[in-house]
Amino acid sequence: MTCKHLNGYTASDLLLIWDYSKWPTTVARNLKVPEFQLVDILNSYCYSKTMTGNFSCLKADLFFQRHFEYYLINVYVPSLLIVILSWLTFWIEIEAVAPRISLGLLTVLTVSTQNSNFAAQMPKLSYVKAIDIWMAVCLLMVVGAFLEYPLVNLLDRRQRNSNQFLKEMFSNAKVSQLLPSKDKRIRKRIVRVIPNDDDHQRSRHLAPSKNNKDKKSTAKIIDIFCRAFFPALFALFNIVYWTFYNKT
Repeated sequence: MTCKHLNGYTASDLLLIWDYSKWPTTVARNLKVPEFQLVDILNSYCYSKTMTGNFSCLKADLFFQRHFEYYLINVYVPSLLIVILSWLTFWIEIEAVAPRISLGLLTVLTVSTQNSNFAAQMPKLSYVKAIDIWMAVCLLMVVGAFLEYPLVNLLDRRQRNSNQFLKEMFSNAKVSQLLPSKDKRIRKRIVRVIPNDDDHQRSRHLAPSKNNKDKKSTAKIIDIFCRAFFPALFALFNIVYWTFYNKT
């Protein structure tokens, strides 16, 4: 914040100077600014050039610092907890559609509402503030956790349909072996599905074995990967964020 003191006399008539024998500027002890703390005051001289002449003036630059405790309690901690809450969706079973969708929508709407309410209280500035970057990253994290579920749900359904198709082929191959020769009509229909011995052998080869049942699906592997990826990514962002803004 910059304060200037001007007068109605030109510099040739009146020259303003700071009295450095005492403190040029003093602040009343009981004077406090809400949400800010006065850090330093820099005194200097200035000249104002107009059509009527040059005027001497005094300038004081006041440096303020926001109280961090207010933003820590009301912005940083709540948004941090919401982001952590969004990661719980990775531990919920893929078949539980309603809980995962509800949790994802809840976290996205909460962060969006918090960001809108806080932006309404802040002054409209042309540059990007540190709190804007924090809220934007928190919103991206919860949206990413929410969009992860449609992906794993699609992969899980495709794999289930593929396994079901292989089971049907395997069961049809068994039925074609067990049918007696006199059931010609039924046997012809099954032969259309399993036309020759090569297809029969292929269906036996593709049939799910006991070992394949123990293997984790691709959707489950993605869930397990996201359990570590999202916290690690957010932790890396916090290290860069707090290191950079503490220096500045």
